[in-house]
Amino acid sequence: MHRPLQGDPKEVTLIKKASGWYAHISCELPDIPKVEPTDAIAVDVGTTHYLTTSEGEKEDNPRWYREAEGLLHKHNQTMARRKKGSNRWYKAVHAIALHQERTANKRKDFIGKLVYKLYHHKENNVLIAEDLSVSNMVQNKYLSKSISDASWGKFFEWAGNIAERDGFHFHQVDPKNTSQTCSSCGKKSPKKLSLAIRTFNCQYCGTVLDRDHNAARNILFKAAAAFRGERWVTTLYEARNKNEAQDAGLQEATQLMLFDALNKPKSLGLGS
Repeated sequence: MHRPLQGDPKEVTLIKKASGWYAHISCELPDIPKVEPTDAIAVDVGTTHYLTTSEGEKEDNPRWYREAEGLLHKHNQTMARRKKGSNRWYKAVHAIALHQERTANKRKDFIGKLVYKLYHHKENNVLIAEDLSVSNMVQNKYLSKSISDASWGKFFEWAGNIAERDGFHFHQVDPKNTSQTCSSCGKKSPKKLSLAIRTFNCQYCGTVLDRDHNAARNILFKAAAAFRGERWVTTLYEARNKNEAQDAGLQEATQLMLFDALNKPKSLGLGS
């Protein structure tokens, strides 16, 4: 057992993997009350960098599967040369399974440590990300391998699990237009930016930011608006205040006014 049990053991699940047998012990723990949300950080996931935070920090993408592809190809060649069903063939099959398990373990280890760092080492109690439909995104034949290798779904799952375990908060927001809107002036780019364009250059206020950093800031602002019961409305970028929105015939809309908060993008200013 690699660590002492916490709580009351309730059930045991035996799992066989390429590296051996494992016992998963489920324990019942008391509910941990949620802390007051005060310090937040937003992340924008990607394939070039694994993620970029709203503070501009980037986390490199290890690309576990691509790093392991060469050795996996050699294992497959070894298996193909051997007679199917023989002892040596089964040894080659086991070597492939063991190699893939190690790759998956590296991915899980990286994601677990990354989520823990975002919460505990950065001293944040709110983590915000986009609500991406990963199953639909992997249909893109040009990006499917990179997206699957990054395992964003596993990152979101672990972020929610650690938040639940430690009493923190994890929220996901609508990803619409987060990469197409200036995080300084709130105006949407008149021309859709392709994925090849990695720098956001606002034609209205002159702000120049890394594309992912700009998106992460917008993700943070969306969550801040939701906490205050407001809406983050990029289609109303001409309206800089409620009076102008009413003049435009949009009395029910509330324009998110976060332009004065850019000097402290970490703080949401939230209550309990």
